[in-house]
Amino acid sequence: MRYLNPLRNFFSIISGAALLGVALGVAILLVIISVMNGFEIEVKKRLLAFSPHITLKYAPNGPYDPIINWSQEAENIKKNPAILDIIGTIDDNAIIEHKENQLPISYRGIDTTDQKQIANLDKLVIKDYEPFGSADMGLEAKGVILESKANQFGIEVGDTIQLYSTRNFDDVFDAYKRTERDRASVEFKADIEKALDILKTKRIKNKASETFHYDDLNLVFDLLLNITNSDIRETEKATLNEALNILDAGKVKGSNKEFRQIAKGATEHLESLLLVHLPRVDITTDDNAELKKLKSIVLPKDIKIVGIYRISQQVVAPDIFIPLPIAQELSGLDEGVHALSIRIDDVDKAEAIAQDLTEQLPYGWYPSSWMSRYKEFFELIALEKSMMSMVLSVVAAGSAFLIMIVMFLTALQKRKEIGVMLAIGASPLQICGIFFIQGIIIGIFGVALGIVLGLTILHFRADIQMLFLKQGVDIFPASFQGMDSLPADTPPQLIINISIMALA
Repeated sequence: MRYLNPLRNFFSIISGAALLGVALGVAILLVIISVMNGFEIEVKKRLLAFSPHITLKYAPNGPYDPIINWSQEAENIKKNPAILDIIGTIDDNAIIEHKENQLPISYRGIDTTDQKQIANLDKLVIKDYEPFGSADMGLEAKGVILESKANQFGIEVGDTIQLYSTRNFDDVFDAYKRTERDRASVEFKADIEKALDILKTKRIKNKASETFHYDDLNLVFDLLLNITNSDIRETEKATLNEALNILDAGKVKGSNKEFRQIAKGATEHLESLLLVHLPRVDITTDDNAELKKLKSIVLPKDIKIVGIYRISQQVVAPDIFIPLPIAQELSGLDEGVHALSIRIDDVDKAEAIAQDLTEQLPYGWYPSSWMSRYKEFFELIALEKSMMSMVLSVVAAGSAFLIMIVMFLTALQKRKEIGVMLAIGASPLQICGIFFIQGIIIGIFGVALGIVLGLTILHFRADIQMLFLKQGVDIFPASFQGMDSLPADTPPQLIINISIMALA
């Protein structure tokens, strides 16, 4: 027993500091990694509440094409036994207007008759707002908006917003350009003069009627056709089409078809159309028609907000969900959709099933799993976990250093005792064993205390978070993270791994 005299120093201040250091290192490592695990699991769960497990798009010619007969296509694809359900979705952009404020937003059109999808989305809807919101949109012009956008615009449940489709803006710009451009007789004056000059100077005089070389008359036709195809006004286009019909009615002459003959008086008629009638056509009617058409294009869609949903702002999510028919109107797709959203029974097999669909489906279909779409985000979380584990491992290493210092100082304090033990016959190995036992005891008790402390902190994490909130410190802002409280996941294997690492 006298060999164990150094153990009396176990409860000394130095030994206590070493034990506490080990406990804090283990506790911090356990808490941080558990919270990171919980955050990853919770984000994944919330992400898959509205995001399809597999997205299927159609792009036979490069850009993605709308899927018109999507119900029929879905029935063909659903023959795969791993697929639970397929619904059509639309992802597009719009301009939101509320209280005279405008901002571009993204919207997703979903099948609101699919109760499972609505139930998943309803889990993300914030219930602590008054009045309570829901994801039950039906087929009416209703929507569920992202919390950050609702706060930005001061939108509450029950408010009505306006959505302007950005898909019509190209038509709007084209229409305005047509109303602002010069008359065709002015804009294409050089081409018209060139065409009339050919008709006047290239006519073959020793031939009967109005005969031209085939290439000459074909050049006139091409000049006028290019003007017609230049997005000019409809009344101007009608005049030029009349001129093209005159030229097109010409007859091929000659054994080698080198001549072309047009009707008698056709040259004079063409000159009248291009120099007299074209500059005098009434373009006001066309311009008014274009502007009148714009009124129907830019009319907004009134959307009543029935719910506000919350998701981590680190995740790319739609700014607003609306029923599929409303999205089809905004996108101008009629009965079409942008993609098919596939749900499967095991989300972890999404990538493998997407690969199977690539091989099974005809050319032009491109499936992508949720793993590939959010690959960078989850890689970032994994990197953060790795870096955090590396940093906290340094804390654990510091704890090991404390144990080494304790053993070193204990050896210095017990030089006399060590000398006595050597004198009475103790071997150096026996003496080292005593200090080794002391280090092991500190390590085991420190790890055990750290595990208990870490699990206690995790159990009362909500109360600790509330305590910080009362002091005005929000350690886990719900508006940014998309969760009301700190998540955590502590599998037994994590405790085992941390314990082994700390003891090693």
